[in-house]
Amino acid sequence: MTALVFVDTNVLIYAQDSANLKKQKQAQAWRRELWLSGAGRVSFQVLQEFYVNIIQRWPRCPRPSPRRSARFGRVEPRPGRYGPD
Repeated sequence: MTALVFVDTNVLIYAQDSANLKKQKQAQAWRRELWLSGAGRVSFQVLQEFYVNIIQRWPRCPRPSPRRSARFGRVEPRPGRYGPD
């Protein structure tokens, strides 16, 4: 059984930040492994902190528009991936 791993905001930020390529590559590899194994977990707070930090660091980052959001519709969780195992 694979242990569940709580992903901190910094891992998500480092994976996007090309200012430190070593940290970026490590964070991307960690994120990819957690995604493929299904062991990674994030909270709403982490996602909110990630969004705020990304917008502050990169103000020209495209903002979600209501039209773009409507195109994707509601995002449903992947079945069997949430809650205690």
